Amino acid sequence: MTTTLEQLSIGGILAILVLREVFGFLTRDSTSANRACLKQMAKQLHDLHQWHDVTDSEGVKIWYVRRSLEQSVEKLAGAIDTLAGVMRDLGEDVRATKHTVERIERAKRPAP
Repeated sequence: MTTTLEQLSIGGILAILVLREVFGFLTRDSTSANRACLKQMAKQLHDLHQWHDVTDSEGVKIWYVRRSLEQSVEKLAGAIDTLAGVMRDLGEDVRATKHTVERIERAKRPAP
């Protein structure tokens, strides 16, 4: 008959072999899953790069400038130009009014 020590040794060796095979299988399966995940991430990163690399006729990245934003900025620039013209006209009116008031005040002063 075999001794208890021999039985434990054979059982331990058998358990180690089984565990080694199980862990090897799990590691191999997870590595292939990781590779598939990395390939998918690489494809998504490539797609994202292509989306961001599109430019318009002037070389501006389309991803960063929306057409509606560009139109809004152009309208705003036009409004600012109009307001600048109105302010220039108002400035001229204020200067003309100031000269008129000064002329009236000089005419009201008594002669020395």
